[in-house]
Amino acid sequence: MTVGREYDGILWLQGIASLLGLPVSQANFVASQLLCILLASVSRKWLSNPAASINHRHAFQVLFGIPIICCVVGSDGFLLVAETLFCYVIILVCPAQMIHIGLFVYGMGCLILGHVYMIIFPFRIRCYDFTFSLLIITQKITSLGFNLVDGHRHNNNNIKLSDQRLQLAVRKKPGLLELSSYLLGFQGVIAGPFCFYKEYIDFFEGRHYRQKSASENDDPDYQCRHHIPSPSKAVLQKVLASFFWTVVYVVLQTLFPLESHLDPAFVARHNIFYRMLHAYLSLLGERAKYYVGWTLAEAVNNAAGFGFAGFDQNGKPRWDLLTNLHIKHVEMATSFKTYIDNWNLRTVVWLRFVCYDRAPWNPTLLTFTLSAVWHGLWPGYYFMFLSSAVFTVAARKVRRNIRPYFQKSKLKQIVYDVITLLATQATITYIVFSFVFLHLDPIIFFYSQWYWAIHIFAVLIILVLPKGTSSHIKISPAPEHGTDSDPMLDSNKVKTS
Repeated sequence: MTVGREYDGILWLQGIASLLGLPVSQANFVASQLLCILLASVSRKWLSNPAASINHRHAFQVLFGIPIICCVVGSDGFLLVAETLFCYVIILVCPAQMIHIGLFVYGMGCLILGHVYMIIFPFRIRCYDFTFSLLIITQKITSLGFNLVDGHRHNNNNIKLSDQRLQLAVRKKPGLLELSSYLLGFQGVIAGPFCFYKEYIDFFEGRHYRQKSASENDDPDYQCRHHIPSPSKAVLQKVLASFFWTVVYVVLQTLFPLESHLDPAFVARHNIFYRMLHAYLSLLGERAKYYVGWTLAEAVNNAAGFGFAGFDQNGKPRWDLLTNLHIKHVEMATSFKTYIDNWNLRTVVWLRFVCYDRAPWNPTLLTFTLSAVWHGLWPGYYFMFLSSAVFTVAARKVRRNIRPYFQKSKLKQIVYDVITLLATQATITYIVFSFVFLHLDPIIFFYSQWYWAIHIFAVLIILVLPKGTSSHIKISPAPEHGTDSDPMLDSNKVKTS
């Protein structure tokens, strides 16, 4: 029997949270991110000014970051502080040629212990799970290890690295202040998004704004912008978008509660079509939480001046370096791959950098395994990943065998797109329930009400349909770091021949 514990973050917003029907931790999260946006906006010119004291700016990040995480998470926030201190000790004592192994084992070990801790001592009420922040810190710690070993190999062994690894290489071990700022700074300690240590330091040292414009000369000196573009418009758009998705979440989780699908009376009372629509709207509300969190997290960094990705072909500034998802592409996905390619983008960048591009054998299997362990130890995560693998293979076979018949006219293409849109959204709705429910009993109950129909249908597709005309699949190499292309979409592009 597990022992519950109460949420011990600040309770100042309890009244507002109760009025909206939200856990107070979620209200704290939104309020803290808005506070961080205000703080970053006020201090932006100083934070991004390379002439100002770097140590003072790092200290500023930490001095606000630690209280904010403790107010939102509660006492568990001090576990993140302790992890940072021990991480610094490992950096000091670990041999340079082994530091990537030391930090990877340490980072993933702390994360696994955090997952176990949350399983043994769950909260009695829904609240902010400190492992959400731990996930981002783990990404930063493990990637830093590989950045450091790349820097060591380049300095001492003159090993030729890829352009991306060379640009991200860290040639000097960070001090405690720099490391604490990177892991615990107020810009990213609550919800990220993940960024490489080199990207973070470039921001502090003023190199972050030396970005390419599609219409400019390739000479880096020519590309340097003397007038830093203002992020105000981008920040305002993202804040307004987060408010919209907050309303969507509050409305949908009230009108279409997810727990209804675990009620036998609800299942008996409604037909399969209503239950699918209800499930879709329920999970749209669940996705809205991520839209709010990731959009606000990106807005915080943009407000501080971090996240500038150059200029588009029309000369307009792009503030999408730290973008974690493309909402339109997720909601309008016409294939399972399109959905995945536009969700949690920065995590995929991390997985490719620390695992896929370095794996000695079967990189796909190792990357999926790392992704599953990183997410958590609940059965629902592994059930979803296994289901996703089956549905991905089935979808690929359908595309290769069926799609060519719908490409002979514009009308047929539209019909195909509508069918695949509906099928993809229904399949995603069906799959993601295991990710949300987590426990085995409710997962089995839910899929039993659907007679495991979509699972069975996917297996039949795999067994019956031939491989199709595009049997050769390869994953294209990751794009060069700092290009104007989307790092996630390019690095996961599937080419058929």
